[in-house]
Amino acid sequence: MEVVNTALNVDLRDVRHSFGRTEVLHHIDMTASTGVTGLLGPNGAGKTTLLRILATVLKPKAGTVSLLGKDARNRHDLREIRRDIGYLPQQFGYYPNFTVFEFVEYFALLKEMDPGMVRPAVVQAIERVGLQSQARTKMKTLSGGMVRRVGIAQAIVNEPALLLLDEPTVGLDPEQRVLFRGLLRDMADHSTVFVSTHLVEDVATACNHVVVMGDGRIVYRGTPDELMTAGNETTDAAGDSAMERGYSAALASGRAVAS
Repeated sequence: MEVVNTALNVDLRDVRHSFGRTEVLHHIDMTASTGVTGLLGPNGAGKTTLLRILATVLKPKAGTVSLLGKDARNRHDLREIRRDIGYLPQQFGYYPNFTVFEFVEYFALLKEMDPGMVRPAVVQAIERVGLQSQARTKMKTLSGGMVRRVGIAQAIVNEPALLLLDEPTVGLDPEQRVLFRGLLRDMADHSTVFVSTHLVEDVATACNHVVVMGDGRIVYRGTPDELMTAGNETTDAAGDSAMERGYSAALASGRAVAS
């Protein structure tokens, strides 16, 4: 019987996935404990596929996935894992006639939260994304940015041990993005958080760790400061900031290794 490492909330070993004949994840090994990891990479890098595997929405073709000290392949463990996950997909559907409160409440119930804790947890989650004045507003009347914030609220309503956010700041204005970064820092104290984004500055200001993906592979892992240092040490990589240059250099290095 395989021994699961309970000290890690995420432990992936040789994870591979393909759609048809196209391999989209190549031999992914990754571990994570409490804190915020920023996933950077261009479109098609494999970030969304990786997050879907972490969310147990997608089963990898090969490799082992341990989440929250449990084997994600075990049906009994899977139900327990899902109670402690918060997930915001890149695109999500909603019932247009639900109010904001009803929508977040619905997800709290799906996560099998204690019935006595649901209402206060929903109120708190809505407040944390700054939508308390829209709690009784129907989803169909909200702007795109507000819908995205409701999506974040449903992801955090259960105070998840593992929080997965795919492009969470799409549609958010600068003030809302600052609020979101503060939320990430709060969650980092007790959760393992993965944030997939194209916005390098979000990773620089809110993440403890950074993983750069390219062509289905992890091409860089380290801290934001280390990625910025790498950017300062290169003169020929694209980017207006040290962080962007470090990111570009990591992608170029990954392509060179893959070829």
